[in-house]
Amino acid sequence: MKPTIKTTALAILISLGAVACGSSGGSSSNKSTTNTTTEQSSEQLAAAKKQAELAQQQKRGAEEKALQIAQQLQQAQSAVKASELKIQQTTAEIQKIKTDYQLADAEKNKQLAQLEKQLTQEKAALTESEKNLATANQQLQALKSETESNKQTLANLQKSITELNKQITELRETNINPITGYAMDSRIRVFDKNGKRISGEEEQKLLNLSLDYLLQPATNTDERLRKFLFAPATSGILPQPKDSRFSSHTIKQTVDGKAVDMVYTTYRYSENDAYLAEISASGAIDGQEIRSSTLLYGGQGTPAERLSDYQKLDVKKTYDVKAAPGLGRWLDGYDITLIADFGKATVSGQGIKKDNNPFTAPGNITFTDNPIYSKDGIIQFGGDGYVEVEFTGINGGYQSKDQLAYPGMMIGADAEKIVGRIGGSTMIGHEKK
Repeated sequence: MKPTIKTTALAILISLGAVACGSSGGSSSNKSTTNTTTEQSSEQLAAAKKQAELAQQQKRGAEEKALQIAQQLQQAQSAVKASELKIQQTTAEIQKIKTDYQLADAEKNKQLAQLEKQLTQEKAALTESEKNLATANQQLQALKSETESNKQTLANLQKSITELNKQITELRETNINPITGYAMDSRIRVFDKNGKRISGEEEQKLLNLSLDYLLQPATNTDERLRKFLFAPATSGILPQPKDSRFSSHTIKQTVDGKAVDMVYTTYRYSENDAYLAEISASGAIDGQEIRSSTLLYGGQGTPAERLSDYQKLDVKKTYDVKAAPGLGRWLDGYDITLIADFGKATVSGQGIKKDNNPFTAPGNITFTDNPIYSKDGIIQFGGDGYVEVEFTGINGGYQSKDQLAYPGMMIGADAEKIVGRIGGSTMIGHEKK
C-alpha cells in the first residue's frame, strides 16, 4: 500500500522514540550523529505536516467548488424545465386560439353563405315575379285593343296579374313579424236629435256598415283589422298618418241607405313585440250623431304553457301601466299599477291620482280581481273585473260614474309586458324590476 502523509509522519515519530531510548547507555562518541538525525527528522515532520495541511485545504476548496457547481447545475436544470413548461403552455394556448378562431370563422362563413344564398334566391324570385308581371301587363294592354273574342284570354291574364301582385306583396312584406296574439273590442254610440241613444241592435248595425266601408275591399273584416294592427305603415291597408301614429280623413259613404260624411281617425303604436291601435269614426245621419270606436291590441303573446309554471312557483308580477302614448286620455292622470298573481290566477291593482288630474273626481281607484287564463295559445286576462271611475265636468262638477272593464294579454317570453284596454282606452304595461 502506498504510504500516506499521516503514516509517514507516524513512522518517523516511532523511529525517533527508539533512537532516544537506545542512546541512553552509549558512549559520547555517537552524540553528534544522533543530534544530526533528530534535527533532520524534525524538519521532515514539519514539512510533512505543512504538506498535509496544504492538501487538506486543497481538498476542502475542491469540495466547496464542486458543491457550488452542483448547485448551479441544479438551478440551471430547474430553469430549463420551467422554460420548457412555459413554452409548452404558450404553444398549447396559441394552438387553442388558432383552433377556436378557425371554428368560429368556419361557422360564420357557413351562416353567411346560407344567408347570401337565401338572399340571392329571394331576389331572383322577386325579379322573376316582376318580370312576369311586366310581361303580363304588356300582354294585357295588347289584348285590350283586340276583338270581343279575346275576352276570355283577357280574364285569364287578369287573374294571372292578380296572383303575381299577391306574390310580390308577400315577398316585399316578409319583414312582418309572426304575431301569436290579437284582440279587438268595438262599440258604437248613436244619439237621436234629442240626445237619446238608439237601441243597441241599431248601433251594432251601423258599426258593421261603417267598418265594412272603411276596410273595403276586404272580405274578412277581422283579418283586415289584424293586418292594420301589425303590418308596416307602407302596407297601404288603411290611409296612413304622416308621423306613423295619427291620421284623420273624411269619407263620403252610404250607411243604411243614407248618405253621410264620416270622419275617421286612426292611431297606431308599436313597441318591439307589443302593438296598440284605435279606429274612431263620427258623423251624423238625419240628425242622428254616430260615434264608433274600435280598439285593437296584440303582440308576441306569452306562451300558454308558461301559465302552469307560474302557478306552481306562485309567481307575482307587478306592471307600471300607461295609456297609449300621445292620446291624452284620463288614464294619464293616475299612477296605475296592476299585479298579476299567478298563484291565485288573478290580476288586480290600483290607480293613485296625480295632483294635476283634470278629468276625474278626487280619490284613488281600485281594479277588482280579473281572472288569468290561457286562450288561443297565449296567456290572457279579463272577465268580471272592473275599475269604477267618476268623471267630472269642465268646471269640476259631477258628470258620470262608469264601471270600466280592463281585459288584456301578457306579452313576451316571460310576460315582461301587458297590453289591453281600460274602458275605451288602449293601454300598455311594463314589468317593474
